[in-house]
Amino acid sequence: MPTPLRQAPSPNIDEETTLLHSPLDDPYATSKPIQSLPQLLSTFSFCFANGLLLCTYFIITLPLESARISEDLKSLYLGCFIAIAGLTQLMCPIIGMLSDVCTHRWGRRRPFMVLGGFFGCTFLSLQLYASVNEIWSLYSFAFALSMMSLNTIFSSMVGMVPDLIDESQVGAANGVQAVLSVTGGLFGFGFFYFVLDKQIQDLYLLYIFLVAFTIFLTVLSAEEQPIPSNNPKMFHRLPLAEVKKSYYLTPKEHGDFFWVTLSRTFYYMGISAQTFFLYFLKDIIKLSDPAAGVSILSSVAQCSAAMSAYPVGLYSDQLNRGRKMFIYVSCFILAVGNASFLFCRNLTSVIIISGLIGMGNGGYLSMDSALAVDCLPNKAESAKYLGIWGVASFIGTALGPMIGGPLLYFAGKTDIPGNYSIEGYALLLSMSVVYFIIAALVLRKVKTD
Repeated sequence: MPTPLRQAPSPNIDEETTLLHSPLDDPYATSKPIQSLPQLLSTFSFCFANGLLLCTYFIITLPLESARISEDLKSLYLGCFIAIAGLTQLMCPIIGMLSDVCTHRWGRRRPFMVLGGFFGCTFLSLQLYASVNEIWSLYSFAFALSMMSLNTIFSSMVGMVPDLIDESQVGAANGVQAVLSVTGGLFGFGFFYFVLDKQIQDLYLLYIFLVAFTIFLTVLSAEEQPIPSNNPKMFHRLPLAEVKKSYYLTPKEHGDFFWVTLSRTFYYMGISAQTFFLYFLKDIIKLSDPAAGVSILSSVAQCSAAMSAYPVGLYSDQLNRGRKMFIYVSCFILAVGNASFLFCRNLTSVIIISGLIGMGNGGYLSMDSALAVDCLPNKAESAKYLGIWGVASFIGTALGPMIGGPLLYFAGKTDIPGNYSIEGYALLLSMSVVYFIIAALVLRKVKTD
């Protein structure tokens, strides 16, 4: 069992102030037990549900729901949904701070995962009801709250890596998370196409089941030790000044972690072009069933990502890190792949490029999170900082479609309602290439490797 993370504060000192401000030695400096592969898979099993949900959400569910709202304005509605998802990420640093100082008897992270799981399943159920009855204002409200719940789970879970994983296993652990995420996406696309027969509303039932089941596995598997406390509780008061500081990153104060976070933002701005891929298959590749096409392509990409993610993480540990090199290669593959889509006019060529892009994504996802853990300014506040790092992904995921949606609409609009021209997609994909290049260039500022 891991050693307790902190010593009990002195009874004559305010406990909440001590937890937030005490100049303790690094509680993670001691080595931790080596985790077996089954332990890693079980502890981080929510990554499977998270990968399935987010991949199918942004590539199938939201594009199809947006088209149900308005065929002509679907790209704008889709951009709005992605923006909502991005805004909800602003809560991640606060959840991270709360879990960092949580003294609940279940440990620091698991109580917040259970709470997020309960509300996540509740609001996903409300989304299903609103979708069936086409109550789009209620759907948008439930979507925002379900995203907040899922962010609560994820913000808590990422703190488990520095809490429970020895430094010699950081790459492998993040490789496991990446594999779970991409195989979750692969399972979701396959399940949607082959089992659900492309019935979008049945996807919500799958979301609810997997969120509940994977959190149950994590609660059973994660060997968290609670912070010793005279008054164990889940929520501690957070000083307003601390909350404000949790949204503040500078290269001077936070060093390499700032540049890793900024690079991640541009990466997700680039990858967000995939949100519009269902429309690309219909308008440019001329598929009669673009939903089936995007399921096949995404499955190919996820398989490729799964094959590259864990080996890259494991190999980087054996190299004694070397994370940046893999990210440079990944960004190059992603930039070339997205540019190549512009020359595709049949499904075969799109499948080949999707497989190539999947390998780049798998390597990036594995190394990005490992590098973030390597560069943490303070491992005692790991969930707070990784919450900020998580915000970067959704800022990128939100900004990409917020910029790309209007560009596609105005540059690619044709006389056919809901149809976009190659000029619009050329502008959209060219922006993605630029974002990937910037993501790689920013990472050159990082001294940690």
